[in-house]
Amino acid sequence: MFYLQEYVAKPDRDVRVLAVDGEPVAAMTRTADHWLTNAAQGAETAPFALDSEAQALVRAASDAVGGGLLGVDLMETADGYTVHEVNHTVEFKALDQATDVDVSARVVDWLETRAEVAA
Repeated sequence: MFYLQEYVAKPDRDVRVLAVDGEPVAAMTRTADHWLTNAAQGAETAPFALDSEAQALVRAASDAVGGGLLGVDLMETADGYTVHEVNHTVEFKALDQATDVDVSARVVDWLETRAEVAA
């Protein structure tokens, strides 16, 4: 089996969005001189304000995989945003540092709400 996809010419950054059940919590850019833009591998991070197009794409990506706590990676192209990947095991230390959002507290709030609904 082969998995092929179109090459996406992107700038030297991507956008990481932490979402809970489709709702964006925080977003940042990750910029690097290399095509890998992982914050844990040295990419520079900065807060990013999502526009309505990006928010809608994050919701659609979340819906496609059943929601939950997700890291949605977007790439900016000449035609708008595209989803690069959706991570269900998400690291948010860099988001805490790059934004003024208390990401940990938002995740705990979401978990408590899910626990209450399940009880």
